[in-house]
Amino acid sequence: GSDYAMSLVVESMEDNFNPGKFLLGGHCNDQFCLARLDFSGSFDTSFNSSGYVIKDIPTTAPDIGNSLALQPDGKILLGGTCDNKFCIARFNSNGSLDTSFGSGNGYVVQDISTGSDSGNSLVLQPDGKILLGGTCDNKFCVARFNSDGSLDTTFGTGGYFILDIPGSNPDNARSLLLQPDGKILLGGFCLTGGIQKFCIARIR
Repeated sequence: GSDYAMSLVVESMEDNFNPGKFLLGGHCNDQFCLARLDFSGSFDTSFNSSGYVIKDIPTTAPDIGNSLALQPDGKILLGGTCDNKFCIARFNSNGSLDTSFGSGNGYVVQDISTGSDSGNSLVLQPDGKILLGGTCDNKFCVARFNSDGSLDTTFGTGGYFILDIPGSNPDNARSLLLQPDGKILLGGFCLTGGIQKFCIARIR
């Protein structure tokens, strides 16, 4: 099937100037997938014995991995969309699923709105909580999860925040950034007067 690399992080450094290993995350044949490459571009076979891992999240629709984050302990987060819901999987540094995340299965699938939800950008907070931003029912949205994968119900309304940009429809949030003061930036494009335009929102 088709393979789509959507996000890349440097996992380790060979020295002060040269990266040692890279992680690529995305979706392969409609499933979450990760690959670890060394500096030469070869698969690192210490990762899942093959250099890559493909994980089917048990849902009825394609699993679309969109955004990677690397935890300080070496665990790997891949966020995206499963069955038109937000989803996150956490992998150990060897490529196996981290069964301490979610309900003992290594992943969470979370419905945010009454429409289709697309998790497009994942950021790890300094306190270990996880932000996943994207588009929910054609509106900007962001959800916050605790380090174990449960929704952080102290955030927004029940763990998530949905923002309808006035005068535009649909609103597509594609990228999330966490400011040093903890405020959240969501950027994307919004359809106004039949024209797609840049749009950005800041959430406290």
